[in-house]
Amino acid sequence: MVLVDNEVANDNLGDREWDNAVFNEILGNKGVEPQDNLTSHRPENESEESDSSFISDCPSWMLEDFEGPMDDDIFANKAPDHAITIFKTLRAFIKEKKKRRAAERQLELIIRRDVDGEGWFSDAPAEEEDDIESLRGSDDERIVHPVWTDGMEKRGIGPCLGMKFVSREKYREVLRDWAVRNGWDLKFIANEKKKITAVCKHGCSWRIHASHRQGSTTYQVKTLRGVHTCSYKTENAQANYKYIGKRIENMVKDNPNEGLESLKKIIKRDVGIECNLHKVFRAKKYALELVREEVAKEYERLYDYCETVVKTNRRSTMILKVDRSLTPPVLQRVYCCLSGLRDGFLDGCRPIIGLDGCFLKGIFKGQLLTAVGRDGNDNLYPIAYAYVEIEKFDTWEWFLSMLIRDIGSHDERGWTFISDRQKGLIQAVSSVAPNAEHRFCLRHMYNNFKKSFKGEELKRLFWRAASTYNVNKHLRVMAEIQRVHPKKGHDETPYEWLSKIPSHQWARCFFPNRTKCDVVVNNISESFNSYILEARELPVIQMFEWMRRKIMARIQVKREGMERFKGTVCPNIMKKIDTQTALSRNCHAIWGSGETYEVMHGLDNHVVVLDEHHCSCGMFQMVGYACCHAIAAMGFHRKEVEDYVNSYLKKDVYLRVYSHSINPIPGMHDFEESSLGKVSAPKVKIGVGRPKKKRIRDGNDIGGTSGPRKGLTHTCSIYGELGHNKAGHNKHRRQSEVPLQFEDEGVPPSPSILISSSSI
Repeated sequence: MVLVDNEVANDNLGDREWDNAVFNEILGNKGVEPQDNLTSHRPENESEESDSSFISDCPSWMLEDFEGPMDDDIFANKAPDHAITIFKTLRAFIKEKKKRRAAERQLELIIRRDVDGEGWFSDAPAEEEDDIESLRGSDDERIVHPVWTDGMEKRGIGPCLGMKFVSREKYREVLRDWAVRNGWDLKFIANEKKKITAVCKHGCSWRIHASHRQGSTTYQVKTLRGVHTCSYKTENAQANYKYIGKRIENMVKDNPNEGLESLKKIIKRDVGIECNLHKVFRAKKYALELVREEVAKEYERLYDYCETVVKTNRRSTMILKVDRSLTPPVLQRVYCCLSGLRDGFLDGCRPIIGLDGCFLKGIFKGQLLTAVGRDGNDNLYPIAYAYVEIEKFDTWEWFLSMLIRDIGSHDERGWTFISDRQKGLIQAVSSVAPNAEHRFCLRHMYNNFKKSFKGEELKRLFWRAASTYNVNKHLRVMAEIQRVHPKKGHDETPYEWLSKIPSHQWARCFFPNRTKCDVVVNNISESFNSYILEARELPVIQMFEWMRRKIMARIQVKREGMERFKGTVCPNIMKKIDTQTALSRNCHAIWGSGETYEVMHGLDNHVVVLDEHHCSCGMFQMVGYACCHAIAAMGFHRKEVEDYVNSYLKKDVYLRVYSHSINPIPGMHDFEESSLGKVSAPKVKIGVGRPKKKRIRDGNDIGGTSGPRKGLTHTCSIYGELGHNKAGHNKHRRQSEVPLQFEDEGVPPSPSILISSSSI
C-alpha cells in the first residue's frame, strides 16, 4: 500500500532559515571548501539582506526546475561558479530531506495502524494468498503460461500461444466455442488423443496446434500462427446440436415451452448461427436433458432440505411422502407449514381459510395446494402449502389432514373453508372436517350456473340472492327467480338448480357470524397464486425457498408499515367504514331505549342494538364493523365508530399476527445431512400435443380475451345470418337446402331445382 502524506508532498523549504553553519556542513560533506560567509559571493551592488533572502526564500520547485548554465538564470545574476555548486548541492539536500521525511511519515502511519489493531496479523496481502494461480515458489519456471478458466470467453479471451487446459475435452470445447463466437469454421488435420491440429476451413493461413504435456493430462497450445482473413460465417459445422443446446440451456430452463420458431430466432440473435428446425428441435431436446439432470440432483437433497428447515425454524412441519416401491424412492408429495406462519394465523387472524390448487409449469410439472388466511386488514396470509403429483380426492384429503393437525380441529377453532368446487375437494373437506362450514366461490359457481341458464336478468337475480345480508330479502329474490322462469316440462329450472345446493354454502345471509367475514368469492387464494406466479416454474426446493423468502420479507414490510400507521383500526377496514359513513347521511335514527334505535333508510326501517353489535339488515353482526344504520345510531349520541369494531380488525391484533417471523435458511451447500437417504425426481409424463402453459379463461375473467366459445351466438360475416360463422357458411347452406314439394307425387323433382329455406 502506498501512503501519501500531503504535508510532506507539499513541503517546501522557503520559510526555513539556513545559517552559514548549515551550508558549511553541506559543502563539507560534498567535498567543497567551506565558506566563512556566503556574502563573499554577493555582487557589489546587492546588500547582505537581499542576498540571504535570495537563498532562504527560494521555493523548492524553483530550485528543482533550475537547468542550464548560470548565464541563462535570471535569478542568479551572474554568480561565480562555486555558487552553482552551492545551489546544486542545496537542491540535492532538499530532495534527500524530503525522502527522509516521507519515509518517517509512512513509518509513523504504519506503526499507528498496527497499534490501532489493523494489519498486525498479516505479513502478506490476503488477496495474493487467495489467488492460487499466482502463487509461485523459487523453484517454479520463469515463464508463466496462462491457464484457461471458465468465463474467459465472456471477456473475449480465446486460446493463445502457451495457454494450458486441464484436459483434451476442455481444449476441444473451448476451441469450438471460440471458433463459433468469431464466425470461423475449422478443419482438423490431426485429432488424436495426444495432439490436435486445426486450420481454417476456408483457406486462411491461420493454424493452431496443441498437445498434452508429458506426464499429465494437461493440454497446451504449442503453435499458433497466421491471421483469419475470411468473413463471418453463420453456418458453422462446429455449432452442432449439443453445442447449441448448452448455449440455450438457461433459456430453456426459464421457459421449457418455448416454440421452435421463436427459439430459432433467439439462436440466430444470441448465438449467431443459422440452423434448420430439425437442429433446433434436437438442441432443445438436449438442453431439456441437461436441465433435467441438473434439477434431478436437487431432488436428491429433499430430505436434507426438510431437516434444515425444521432446524432453523423450530416447530415447523415438513412432511415428505415418497414411493418406496422404487429404488431410489420417487417423490410424490411435500407438505410445508412454517411455525412463524402458523403461530401468526392462530394469534389473530379470522377463522376462515381459502383452499385452492394451481398447476406448476416447470420440467416435472405437478400441482401446488395452498391454504391462505385473511388478516385484519383484509390481506392474504399464507398458512401452509404442499406439492402433490395431481389434484384429486386423495391428495386433498392428505393435505387437509396435515393442515388440521397443525392448526387444530374444527371443534376447537370453528374453521370455515372457502373454495372452488374442485375435483375431490368437497368430499375431502367433508371427510376431514365434517362439521366445518364450507363456502363455495360464487364466481365459479355462477360459471356452472350460466352453462344451463343464460341471460342478464338471471345473472342479476343470482347475485342479489347470494350477496344480501337479510334472510327475508334472499327468500323474496328466490321467489322472483321461480316466477320469472317457471317450470316447463321436465327441464330443470334455475330455482331447482340453486335449491339443490345448501344455502349456507353460497348465500351470504346464512353464513355464521363468528368468522366476521362476509366474502363470497375465493379471490384471496387466486391472489396468492398470482403472487407466487414466478415460483411456479421452479423445481420443488427452489420454489419453496422462493416462497419462503418472499413471505419472510412480506411479514417485515407489513409489520413496519402498520407500526407507522396512526389509527387504531386497520386502514382497509377504515375505508369500508368511510363508505358506510357516507351512506349513513341518508339514514334517520330514532332513539328507542338504552342502546336500541330505529333507523329509517329510504322506505326501509331497521332496528339497531349497539351494545350487541346487531342490526336487522344483517351486516353489522357479520362483518365486525358498523353498517350505515348503526353509524347513524351512533351519531345520535356522538359515539365513536372505532369503539364498535371487532378486535380482529384492530391495529394491535394485526401487529400481534405479524410479530411472528420466519428465520433465514442457508444455501444448499450448507444443508443438514439427513440419514433418510436420497430421493429421485418424479417421472415425467409427456402428453400428446403442445403443452398448455396458460389456463383457459372464461367470460368473467378480467382481461380475458379468449375462453370457451360454447353457448355463444355466432354471426356469419357473408350474409349476416345467425347461428354460424364464415368458416361454417357453406356447411350451413347445404344443411338448409330443401327440395321443392310437388302435389303430383308421381313427378319426381328435378335435382337441379333446389331452394334454400333461409330465403323463403
